[in-house]
Amino acid sequence: MKKLHFSMLIAGCIAIAALSGCGADTLRRKSPQAAGNSDIAEVSAPESSAADSGKAESGSTAAAGRAQTAVSTTTTAAQTTQRIHYTDLPDVHNFTAKGLNGESLSQADFARADVTVINFWSTTCPPCIREMPELPEFEKSLPGNVQLWTWCYDGSSNAEETRAILSQAGFTGTTIVSWDGDLESLCGHLMYTPTTMFFDAQGNMIAKEIIGAPGVAGPYSEAINAALTAMGKPAMS
Repeated sequence: MKKLHFSMLIAGCIAIAALSGCGADTLRRKSPQAAGNSDIAEVSAPESSAADSGKAESGSTAAAGRAQTAVSTTTTAAQTTQRIHYTDLPDVHNFTAKGLNGESLSQADFARADVTVINFWSTTCPPCIREMPELPEFEKSLPGNVQLWTWCYDGSSNAEETRAILSQAGFTGTTIVSWDGDLESLCGHLMYTPTTMFFDAQGNMIAKEIIGAPGVAGPYSEAINAALTAMGKPAMS
């Protein structure tokens, strides 16, 4: 797993992750006194090789341009369709992953729902932990065609703490703790925890990611309903 370095700094971050790859094990906390905002934590990694520095620069450029929305046209053998790109984060079409309870996951699991919501967090991110109890409450309101997962950045090495945080919050659903393929590529583009993402059944990003912890029910519902409406599906009640 290659190392990445992201040099973007913002005054609102409260933690910096010192990682040897996106799925690495060690996080270093930045003091709250140095922070101006308690809603996000920054994800970064140590200096890497020259071969990897281009990827890091690309990741920073992607983060800077995420607010832009572009439209691209893709041609299939049968027809030409238009797809809206809501974010510069990469889609997730091919991956394997392991859940906290040992379950195996892949892109085929996206096909179980029209919308899959993934909350990316870490055990050393205070805003992630603060918002965690909202997730199981929100999950109860979801229709059968929407599923909610979490993805713990340091869940593999901190399995007991991850399990304790989730248990205290009452979340019993899927939590990714190890991954490869397109999830590894996506992880290399993520710069903050918590970040929440929305995917369709094929693993395409179908809404702008939510960075920080602005509250779960309102922002999540808005993004999900916009996606369902675009698919011609009934919105959540």
